[in-house]
Amino acid sequence: IASSPDPEKAVVLANTVAQVYVEENLLEKNKQARTVRQFIEEQLSSLSRRLREAEDKVREYQEKVENIEVAEPIQKKLVDLEFQLASLLQKYTEKHPKVLQVKEQIKQLKFQIKGLSKEALEYARLKREVEVNKKLYALLKEKLEQARITEAEKVGDVSIVDPAVMPSSPINPKSNLGILVGAFMGLIIGGVLSFVMETLDTSIGRIEDVESITKLPVLGVVPSIEPEVKRKGILAKFFPPEKSEEEERFLRLLVLYKPASPVADAFRNIRTNLKISEVRKLFLITSAQPQEGKTTILTNLALATAQEGLRTLLVGSDLRRPALAKTFGVPKEPGLSEVLSGTVDLASALKNVTDIILGEMEIEEVLKPSGLGNISILPAGTLPSNPAELLASKSLSSLIEEVRREFDVVFFDSPPVLPVTDASLLAPFLDGVILCYEIGRTARDALLRSKIQLDSVGANIIGTILNHTKPQTEPLEPYPYYYRYKHKYYKQEKPESKPKRFKFFR
Repeated sequence: IASSPDPEKAVVLANTVAQVYVEENLLEKNKQARTVRQFIEEQLSSLSRRLREAEDKVREYQEKVENIEVAEPIQKKLVDLEFQLASLLQKYTEKHPKVLQVKEQIKQLKFQIKGLSKEALEYARLKREVEVNKKLYALLKEKLEQARITEAEKVGDVSIVDPAVMPSSPINPKSNLGILVGAFMGLIIGGVLSFVMETLDTSIGRIEDVESITKLPVLGVVPSIEPEVKRKGILAKFFPPEKSEEEERFLRLLVLYKPASPVADAFRNIRTNLKISEVRKLFLITSAQPQEGKTTILTNLALATAQEGLRTLLVGSDLRRPALAKTFGVPKEPGLSEVLSGTVDLASALKNVTDIILGEMEIEEVLKPSGLGNISILPAGTLPSNPAELLASKSLSSLIEEVRREFDVVFFDSPPVLPVTDASLLAPFLDGVILCYEIGRTARDALLRSKIQLDSVGANIIGTILNHTKPQTEPLEPYPYYYRYKHKYYKQEKPESKPKRFKFFR
């Protein structure tokens, strides 16, 4: 729609835009044919120049040397054979009988003209070059005509059926009224949609509701860590692209990369609430559904305990979608599956800070005071075809007793509770189970069902961790001050020039 206070300008604008669109559509459709035609024209221009130069050389040679056309018949035959050979090579390979026959004839003719004089040979060569260029020029001219016909055959998909004409009167004189009506209708529709979405949302919206519904204490609240990954562009705020491997590692090791951030302090608060002791040191971290951030909580919480000086072990007991080895950049084999199957012992499967240094992480991040020296990792290892049966084997209990003796605190990764049974198999052997829950994402029935399922196998659920919490989801005590005073207690990091990075390679 073209609009203007001047009706004549509106008509010109509408018709011009339509005509340009039709032309652009036709140009796009003819793009391939036009490219072929332009290429042939360029080749013709180059060939025409070479042909003129060759003809000039022949004329000059004729004037310089008399009786030079002795070898011309032989040379003409040689030109014909070479042109025939070029045509055959477009259809057949070098070893085809017809190609070999023509090559033999060319060889014989070249042998015949060896005895001619140097001037005759040069003259014959120039004449041959002229003949070859003439035939190629004729062939390209034919191809050019074919390309022009092909280009002319293309017809656009768009045509102007009814051009714009001069309006007799203004079409939209009540624009202000339309704006008011549109705004009013937008408010009504927005209100209806908000009501419908609130009605259909079965998730838990507040911290107090989580505690009252599950009858479990909230061990801690982890703020949203997505803002820690800087993304450019307005659309990235509303339609965030898939995170890269480096961004995933940064978020899962945020306590390492930004130890003075509010998120890092949230994990230290959870570490305090766990009340780690000799009888309470083995923890299973799981969730009701996938994508609730349990692995991110597990790795950052382990870093927080390691920074306190505790010997910390991370066990990749998620044998379906393991992430620990990728997060720390260490080899994934051997691991838990090999230990449980008896092919290697625990000491051979453990990865420590040496493996992290030799892995994919940057050396300066590993060597700074970060607690990585107290971290050990038992990756998942080779993914078995029967993870539930492997976790139910008798070797699991002996492994648990061994890690209890060797480490101060052990965190077990696990698949979600509801989709698979792995968490229910592990939970009874450990000192405590921590349920991760993202407010506003998972339905309350799913959270309750996962709690009931863990209770039925005798698991000791010590509490929940609320992940990816936004300010609007925590309006009441005990956490409303957190966002209000956040910027008073945490310095804003100044941008620094990035240090030169070195890596060790195996």
